This record gives sequence, C-alpha cells and structure tokens, in this order.
Amino acid sequence: AAVVTQTRNEHLVTMPLVNPETGAQSRSFVFAGRVDLVEGDCLIDWKTVGDIQRFITLSQIGFQTELYAIALEHIGEKISRVVFRLICRPTIKLCSKDATPLDYENRCLEWLTQPGKMEEHELFLNPAKFEQAKYWLWGASKRILDNRKTGRWLTNDRACYTWNRECDYLRLCLASAEGGNIDDVAWAAYETTDNSHTELGESGKGDGETGILTYSSASLLCLCDRK
Repeated sequence: AAVVTQTRNEHLVTMPLVNPETGAQSRSFVFAGRVDLVEGDCLIDWKTVGDIQRFITLSQIGFQTELYAIALEHIGEKISRVVFRLICRPTIKLCSKDATPLDYENRCLEWLTQPGKMEEHELFLNPAKFEQAKYWLWGASKRILDNRKTGRWLTNDRACYTWNRECDYLRLCLASAEGGNIDDVAWAAYETTDNSHTELGESGKGDGETGILTYSSASLLCLCDRK
C-alpha cells in the first residue's frame, strides 16, 4: 500500500502550559504558534536572517523549535527532523541605478545567488533540551503572573533601543522612573487590543479567560519584562 505523508502548511499549534515538576496545567495561559510546514515527521521552517551562521548558533540556544515539536506531539504528530531554509537578508539598497522597482528586485535576486546567501540547515533535536524548553516556558508564565500580581516589572535599559529603534514602551518606563502614574500614561498613549498576537489570526485573541503565550512574547520577557 502507498504511504501517505501528511502535510501541514502555515499550521497553528496550541498546547496547555504544564508545570514540568507536578504535571499541573496553567489556568492562566496556553502556548500557541504558527508552524511554516510539516511534511511527515519533518518540521520545516523558513527564516529570513541577517547572518546565517549567527542564526544557526542561536537556534541551538533558543527553544522555539522544541516548543513547536512538543506542541505537535501534543496533537499526535511526532517530529524527528527539523530543517531550516535560511535566506540571508539582502544588504544592497535601492539606488539611482534602479530605474524601476523591478530592477532592484532583480539585483536582489542576483545577490541571493552568491554562495552562502541561501542555505538549508538541519537542527539536531536533543531530548534533554525538550525538558529545558518546558521549564523555560513555565518559568516565563509564572514571571508574568508575578509581575501582574506585584505591579513591578523588571526593566533593562540595554533593551530600550534593541534593533536600532526605540522600544514601544519606553514612555511607560520613563513614567515609572519619575514616579508618575503608569496607568494614566498607558491610557493616554496606548490603545488596548483584544489580540496582541495578530500572526495567529483570530486565535490570537484567546478565549477571554486564558491568555496566549507565544515563543516571541516569552523570549521578549527575557529581554525586558515591560516588553
């Protein structure tokens, strides 16, 4: 009989947050993310990166891949391979030699044909790192709850201009440092949304009672609580 390989494209995955030590489920958060492609037991992720080798190094430290694999296993899909398809972000700029946007696009495509600009990398799935990922995610959720309970958010001045731009929440930190009323600043300067995870579509809104925790939101918390 022919072997049927299941394929999932842009697939939304969710799973309960579970305390790794007790097995108890969080009543405050669930984990969610969007997987680029699953082909059989292989998770495929496309990434546009500034430096391919740096991304490969950091992927061995972060937990996004492991959390996606755990979430897929939660719905009965065992992942045994992970492949990154990496595209280096073009460094060439639009200039006078580009008579039309198409000319610039063609120059970028030519630039990408150079060696080392596009690579495929297979990541080794380490079972020990799966356990680390569970503790990391649970720890992030507890930290958020503690911040909300105490009203204290640990700030990091080295994160105020990460990615060469001003943090969206800098005004809140300045108000806090000056002893101002953060609630007043938040009301005047920010909008409240019921969906802080637009990449998840309607699922990013949650169910009104349980919050959504993504890898991006949890990792930003490690950079600065306010984010």
